[in-house]
Amino acid sequence: MLKKILMLLAFALIAGCAGPSKQAVMHYDMGLSYIKDNQFQPAYIEFQKALEYDKSNKDIYNALGFVYLKFDDLQNAKNSFQKAVSLDKNYSDAYNNLCTVEIKMKLYDQGIADCKKALLNPLYETPQKAFYNIALANYREQKYDDAVNEFKSALLRAPDFYPAYYGLALAYKESGDYGSASDALGKAVKLDPAFKGDMKKAEDEIGRKASVPVEEDQTRNLLEIFRY
Repeated sequence: MLKKILMLLAFALIAGCAGPSKQAVMHYDMGLSYIKDNQFQPAYIEFQKALEYDKSNKDIYNALGFVYLKFDDLQNAKNSFQKAVSLDKNYSDAYNNLCTVEIKMKLYDQGIADCKKALLNPLYETPQKAFYNIALANYREQKYDDAVNEFKSALLRAPDFYPAYYGLALAYKESGDYGSASDALGKAVKLDPAFKGDMKKAEDEIGRKASVPVEEDQTRNLLEIFRY
């Protein structure tokens, strides 16, 4: 609380002498601090204030889209991410975020296309996230072999990216390869910081939905793999 008060005081002190772009950055930074505390409504307000000063800042639109996604306002999230990539055609993070929204909207072909745009940028620092989303779209379309290949591509970029192992386990299960599904799940639980290899804890907490490493409608399938 004291930290936030000091931040507000500092903001008030320099707001009068700061130009529009600096004011936009201050509101943007304040919004990010709220996001770190999982306070999404105050973050939303700060990002809206930031846009009043700078409507050409791609990062503000990307952050605002993230908040809309937390609100489950998928259309406005999509609009915000689309605005971000319109300002920077190489904005891989925003393309991946747009892909995430489109998958939630069941617009799988659009999602895959936008994730592939994210991957066109050779400077993209987290390509595993885009490969993961492509795999998820394929999984949702019941293209399980394609999903397996894309989850593996994610792991080639980041071998400790444990969400891909959960997805790989589910894709293998649907393909009828139960042994590989069990092996992938074991690797996921080993790498997942919530479980650190404790299979019993993982099974119990996922069963109680205390910790859900996949979308909730896939929890039952994940629990079946624990019993192999």
